[in-house]
Amino acid sequence: MVTKNPCHVAGDVRIFEAVYQDALSHLCDVIVFPRYGPRPHSDEMAGSDLDGDEYIVIFDKELFFENNEQAMFFPKSIPTEYDTPPTTEDMIDFFLKYLSQDSIGRMSNAHLIIEVCDEIARKCAIAVDFPKTGVQATPLMAHEQCEVIPDYMQNMIKPSYRSKRLLGELYRKARKVEDIAEMAQGAKFADYCDPQIYDESLFREQPKLLQKSLSLRNEYYSRIQQLLDEYGISDEASVISGHSVAIKRIIEMEKDDYSFYHSDKIVELRYSRIFAYFRREFFKEFGEESDFLTVDALGKHGIRWNTALITKAKAWYTVTYGNSFRSSSEFRSFPWIVWDILLIVKRQITLMLKSPSPLVNPLAIHLTRAIETFCYHHHVALKQFVNEMSLGPMRLEALVRYSQRYGSNVEMLCFVIDNWLRLEGVYERSALRRIHVIILFLQFTIGILHGKRTSDELMNRHPIYFERLDDLRNNSETVDLVYSIGEILFAFLRYLASRQFACANFIRFRLGGMMEGKKGASIFTRPEQWSALYTVAFRAFHHIAITAEFDALRITKDCGINIDCDSDENYEWDFGESDAPIIVSGDLFCHKDISLQRISTALKKWSGVNEIMSRMTKNEQLLITCTGSTVARQRLHRILLMEPERLFDAVQTETMPKEARDDFL
Repeated sequence: MVTKNPCHVAGDVRIFEAVYQDALSHLCDVIVFPRYGPRPHSDEMAGSDLDGDEYIVIFDKELFFENNEQAMFFPKSIPTEYDTPPTTEDMIDFFLKYLSQDSIGRMSNAHLIIEVCDEIARKCAIAVDFPKTGVQATPLMAHEQCEVIPDYMQNMIKPSYRSKRLLGELYRKARKVEDIAEMAQGAKFADYCDPQIYDESLFREQPKLLQKSLSLRNEYYSRIQQLLDEYGISDEASVISGHSVAIKRIIEMEKDDYSFYHSDKIVELRYSRIFAYFRREFFKEFGEESDFLTVDALGKHGIRWNTALITKAKAWYTVTYGNSFRSSSEFRSFPWIVWDILLIVKRQITLMLKSPSPLVNPLAIHLTRAIETFCYHHHVALKQFVNEMSLGPMRLEALVRYSQRYGSNVEMLCFVIDNWLRLEGVYERSALRRIHVIILFLQFTIGILHGKRTSDELMNRHPIYFERLDDLRNNSETVDLVYSIGEILFAFLRYLASRQFACANFIRFRLGGMMEGKKGASIFTRPEQWSALYTVAFRAFHHIAITAEFDALRITKDCGINIDCDSDENYEWDFGESDAPIIVSGDLFCHKDISLQRISTALKKWSGVNEIMSRMTKNEQLLITCTGSTVARQRLHRILLMEPERLFDAVQTETMPKEARDDFL
């Protein structure tokens, strides 16, 4: 199934049957359209003329349409012929016409919203060819525009509503991850300096080389800072990766432009020039870079290195990561301009050691240390937890036996998990209790996973961390765990944060005789019973994966674990402010029988935000911002997208709307 991007009507999506031709057997990952037929296939797709158009090719048959819709006819614009070369005045006139017409992006967005979209699709076909033909599309009429926009459009001018379509669901799912990723932008990452590349001997042996490298580094820093300042980019990583969340654009309309030159591409081109300049500077004293390039028999490219190249690469790394050369800038990309040379350095060191570097998981190592440190500082609470789970009515035989088999590591893991969920309020907001969570964890460690697994997960066997309960003898000797406790906990988080767990049909809390007595329900049959656990695990997993920090697990704060410790209970590791205001209709806060104060109080109660700030615009729209945890801000956003009548009814009856539930999408 093939279509041009963007496509505007159902007929733009075409299903083709591939055929084999000997003459084309040398081509791979290429679509060759036939020359003959009533109409070119490319033209059937939004009137494409193969002049640099972007196509989408889908091979998954589950996504195929049932049949081809009739291809729409797109009128071709004929450019005006001139007898003389265009003058400067002609160019200015052309540019002004371009600025005054409705942008192709605006029209493309309009066709997603309006039911009657065929005419808009025709206008899109004319507008997209305007730079080549100079023929303007007819402006959008009033009935072809909307005053309220679907939330997935992220419109910053008009009020939004919650889209019930697939695009809306996909947007809100992606937004949950993006909200967590945005928190990490301001996070300060731990400084790390590779001791194998950082070379202190250069201070004595190559002081001039270090000084020259420092001068180049400072010049590189100034150029990067200039690029960040010009385009309002917040961090170095956004420039290096080519993916910036926020960028200062020449005009806002350029986001709708499908041409080559827009701000994102300009930033990419400018950085590529900076990169190329400093790479030339690196090889300058040795000749041309091309003199060192090699190609082996398999066609693989490499670098022919020598000691001088290695020493200079180490110098670049040293002036960037060494404490003696630290600057006010937090830039770290300078030495990675010669990443291939640094890779050679690592390989040579490995060969000198005559043994491969051990495969380690740095995240698991740091998490293990954090767990051990937390349990050491809270040993009294840990002991109380162990006593409660091994003595009296809350005794869990399986936990006792696993603790005897694997030592205190099992107790520490269960203690950290229980403390995390208690502080997150999961026990208060769901049917889950401590014993349920511990059984879930023990089931996970022996390979009992709830929910439908994907084909990839079925092919990749799940690690077994503990022996099965039935295989444990009462007199089994204590053994060490094969995996670190950090690795086990992070894997458990990944499982809890998966759609597999969230969408399970039921959860049975049984493993041998683990649920004896009145310790809790032995089976949950409704996803909302464990949705709160999925939500906090989803946040924690993604935050740790992005930042390598463990604030989300509540194991890095110095406050005591005592339940009466208000500062610990009320501590919100993901506290923040709305990055962009929510635009709603002024009618949402105007009701003859309900005061603004009452509506605001209800919104704060249902969402859990700390503060709500609002400002009326000249268009009688409200700009809403708030402060609070990530989840609370997401709840408020969902509530504000409700229909005014439903919101007023919920406030009057003091009934929390379903939009305030964390499992609501």
